[in-house]
Amino acid sequence: MYHEVDWDIIKKCPFDERKKLVAYIDELIEIKHDCERDGILCLEAHTKSGTDMFEKAAAALIVQGFMPELCRTMLYHLIFASELDSPTYLRYVIFAEFVLMLQEGETSDRTIKMILLSYLGIVCADEFLK
Repeated sequence: MYHEVDWDIIKKCPFDERKKLVAYIDELIEIKHDCERDGILCLEAHTKSGTDMFEKAAAALIVQGFMPELCRTMLYHLIFASELDSPTYLRYVIFAEFVLMLQEGETSDRTIKMILLSYLGIVCADEFLK
């Protein structure tokens, strides 16, 4: 199945939009902590408080227990089939990777954060060192 991200779209994301995603990644790490403490259902509760349909769909797939490969396929199909501006595309790829890592049981904050930050490119590499 096709799961390659469109790096051309990601590269077009302006620097100031990439920097905003650093704080978003920190929020995702906090959500991970909530999931560890309260269970994976809190992921769905988190997305219900927002209005983003992609995050709601991603959380529903994970919480409902679909197989990881099916979740990956569905999430990337949703991304690729949508007409998204580059900041939204990048945010969705980051969220998809985040929930898939949660599903796979990745528990290291540092690993998750470094993988997600790597999507922001060298302009945000200083965040790896924090």
